[in-house]
Amino acid sequence: METENTQIIMPEEESIDQKTKTGLIIGGIVLLVLIIGAVIFLLNSEKTPVIRDIFAILLGAELFVIGFAAVLLIIQSARLINMFQHEIKPVLDAANETMSTFRGTALFISDALVEPVVKLNGYFASIKQAVNLVKNLFK
Repeated sequence: METENTQIIMPEEESIDQKTKTGLIIGGIVLLVLIIGAVIFLLNSEKTPVIRDIFAILLGAELFVIGFAAVLLIIQSARLINMFQHEIKPVLDAANETMSTFRGTALFISDALVEPVVKLNGYFASIKQAVNLVKNLFK
């Protein structure tokens, strides 16, 4: 009897998932070591107030930049709303009016021209059929 060797082949996704998990675990350990080292350094250092002041200044500058960006965002939003109300809305209204005029013209042409021509063609077709029927009767 022959024995079959069964090999389990891991899909490519699972190996990538395992690599990602390993990288995240190593990254988390390194980050934890850095945080513990920073806390120990800051507790035993006379430069802690200076570092705190520098971070306070950086946070203030960041707050200024965020506030400035928020003001710019509000101004741009107001300009966009103004453009919608005074530039795009009149164009849309004109397009709507044009479509209404076109709709009216199409209805008028349909009632005044197409409908009578269709009726006339219907009458001619019925006369032609009647003539063909009479011809076939006298053959």
